[in-house]
Amino acid sequence: IATIKYSDDGIGFDYDKIKNSPKTGTGLRNIISRVKLFDGIVKITSKKGYGMKVKITFEVSNLF
Repeated sequence: IATIKYSDDGIGFDYDKIKNSPKTGTGLRNIISRVKLFDGIVKITSKKGYGMKVKITFEVSNLF
């Protein structure tokens, strides 16, 4: 199993609003779709004013 973690202390955003909007969040949707190609799991948390955290987990054997 491989895990990739990213976090920052930026301005943050309302993740639920972006993931459900057809006009915004295309970068996030692209990341999620690519991880799903390898049967991976993406967990994104963010809150305005508190930055964001991303955790991606997948089986390394699914890459080959």
